Amino acid sequence: MCEGRIYIASAFQNTQEPGYCSGNEVDNDPHVWNKPYTWGICRPDLRNTINKGDYVFFVLGKKAKPQMIFAYVKIKEIICHKEAYFRKELRKKRMGRKKVQGNIIVDKKGNHNKFDHHKNFHEIKKRYAVAYINKSRKLMEKDIERKSKDFVRVLRKILHKKGKMPIDIISRKGRRLNELQVKHLLKWLKS
Repeated sequence: MCEGRIYIASAFQNTQEPGYCSGNEVDNDPHVWNKPYTWGICRPDLRNTINKGDYVFFVLGKKAKPQMIFAYVKIKEIICHKEAYFRKELRKKRMGRKKVQGNIIVDKKGNHNKFDHHKNFHEIKKRYAVAYINKSRKLMEKDIERKSKDFVRVLRKILHKKGKMPIDIISRKGRRLNELQVKHLLKWLKS
């Protein structure tokens, strides 16, 4: 049985490569700029509750026009950041020396990368989520635009919650989704 989580990734205001946020730095978590997609820094409170097989839906921040799901992942495995650092297929996910571009925030010794600014390193470093390549998706701009018109209505229907904006329904904390809600959301996104 799979579950899901949905939350607003507020640093993401668009999905333009390489994904610039307001401070002109790369939006690095979730890392959807090359495959496999990964989730390793933001929202450890939610990441600590997911398991293999669960889905996570990422929503653009409130300043995005339109605000909509921009990516989703199905979790293939949960590893620690140190293990992620040494994975060949994840090398491009390492945090850079000068620019914050990756979401693996350890160095080769497992210590906190000096270019990372997160204060809760000891909590973050424990869980790094790697997604299935063929069951995860970053939506194209045209799909985001097209689907956004119905996004709030669909959220209200699937989550049985009233609201005018995504934050009203999803909340700042994000939401847990049951298996049926995950299926309905995936069906809508794929239609």
